[in-house]
Amino acid sequence: MTIRFKLAAFVFCALLFHGCEAAQDSKSSDYKRGGIITENNTALRISPLVFSGVVSRLEKGLPAEVTERSAEKSRIARTTDYWYHVKLQNGITGWVYGQNLRLVDIKNHKQLNNLISEFKEFEEGGFAKVVAGKWWSVNAFGDFTEHALELYEDNKYKSYYKGREKNPIEGEFRVDFNKNDIIFPKGTTFKQNLKFAERGDSYILYTQSDEKEMSFKKIREGAEENVPEQQQEQQEQEQQQDAQQEKDENQ
Repeated sequence: MTIRFKLAAFVFCALLFHGCEAAQDSKSSDYKRGGIITENNTALRISPLVFSGVVSRLEKGLPAEVTERSAEKSRIARTTDYWYHVKLQNGITGWVYGQNLRLVDIKNHKQLNNLISEFKEFEEGGFAKVVAGKWWSVNAFGDFTEHALELYEDNKYKSYYKGREKNPIEGEFRVDFNKNDIIFPKGTTFKQNLKFAERGDSYILYTQSDEKEMSFKKIREGAEENVPEQQQEQQEQEQQQDAQQEKDENQ
């Protein structure tokens, strides 16, 4: 089951728990309407048309006040839904396609904020289960390098250099879903936080800074602990052989 499907299930259950039932006409309701953006990079558009100009790009988990619904549904790709006119906390307004929004009926902003917090906590717990495991740094050619990273379902982590498993940097990681960052407060051997990107049912982890870029490869369950070290040694031997061959050819 994908994280996206679990999130949808959570929001549905949360709405029932909070006694939320979507109204057909927001103008006739006597309560404030709230919404939660459910997809990263959601387009906030000038008008309820897929080809209209984009006012802004919205991140998953962002709260909004819903002020209006389009008169008719629109079809985009294989989905059909209404468009909703929303107002963000910074005052910016625009239209969001319904597939990227979960509606909530709220009495006050505190209730919406509480639901947002529950939404993010649920998402973080599901994310930790998916990324839990042992990761190893790789270069642009896919070769293993020197950094190991172990992530656990309880949000704990270990970071260490190849061959130095007994001297790891340990701590608890946290996730910023607005920026797609995994944050390591206690630091890491590679001295950076990581970016993540969803790829189907899994994620890729990588660095993105002015320093040397690298990505991390998750080692499959059941893999031997020394697989990266063995491949590293084999790569070094091959490089030495290539260097020797080039030297012989130049003589």
